[in-house]
Amino acid sequence: METRKQIHFILNPISGKGKNKLDQTLVRSLFKAQAYDLVIKTSTQKKEAKTLAKKSVQEGADVVVACGGDGTINEVASALVDTPVLLGILRFGSGNGLASNLNIPKKLTDALLVIKHQITTKIDVGAINQHFFFSNVSIGFGAQLIYHYSKTNTRQFLSYAYAFLKAFIKANKAPRVSLSVDNKTITINPFILFVSNSNEMGYSLSLTPQASLKDGKLDLVYINNVSFLNKIFLAGLMVIKKINKSKLIHYQTTKKLKITNTEIASFLIQIDGESERLDTETVSVEIKEKALNVIVP
Repeated sequence: METRKQIHFILNPISGKGKNKLDQTLVRSLFKAQAYDLVIKTSTQKKEAKTLAKKSVQEGADVVVACGGDGTINEVASALVDTPVLLGILRFGSGNGLASNLNIPKKLTDALLVIKHQITTKIDVGAINQHFFFSNVSIGFGAQLIYHYSKTNTRQFLSYAYAFLKAFIKANKAPRVSLSVDNKTITINPFILFVSNSNEMGYSLSLTPQASLKDGKLDLVYINNVSFLNKIFLAGLMVIKKINKSKLIHYQTTKKLKITNTEIASFLIQIDGESERLDTETVSVEIKEKALNVIVP
């Protein structure tokens, strides 16, 4: 007798616009009890999704489905790196950068059918110190953007736009850093310092439109502090995915880099759409090739 597949769903009920619910009747109509054992778990606080995912791995899950946004996906996927367990994604978030890059359908039924068909691919994983990331990390403007976005009451595009504008001003206060990459070290005062594994940040915005989840490289973007008018110009290029055409931008690919804060032993940083404060003067960023199994269309 064929063993039933174990699929664990981990739901963040407050991703995106909040009040998310997983239609269990729909789920169970697609995944019949004769072939599947289903477990639905709900996270109640930040970082709990990772704990729940780790427990699912220990419980023998074949598939763990992240039901949320990029932050939830990061937590769940972090528990699956370097394991044979498959990551499934249901888009309950706001930006949905990684899900969009992977062409995960927005409609719940279609996304569930993708999980049922279980076509898989291996993608690269970024690592910054002890943290994994699957889309991107940043300091300067990107970190300020997510910090201010996290302080808004609603996770909607208008909130994102408000945080976007506020970050333009606050990014002037980014610390001076020493950047070491490909055996070269420079000191910069970055308006943007962005390291990406994916070609989308969320809301169809991109700083690294040429990035790939499978090329074994990270895409590095940095821009030294610039005038307000140049910031507006760069924002426009970002919207039309042409920012890499600007002469103000430095763009390269690499397998690893190191960033040292020359002012204080701390970084305000953005990791996959979540604001983090890392209490260290140096962060090391590198790529782990094909370290995560993901279900895709």
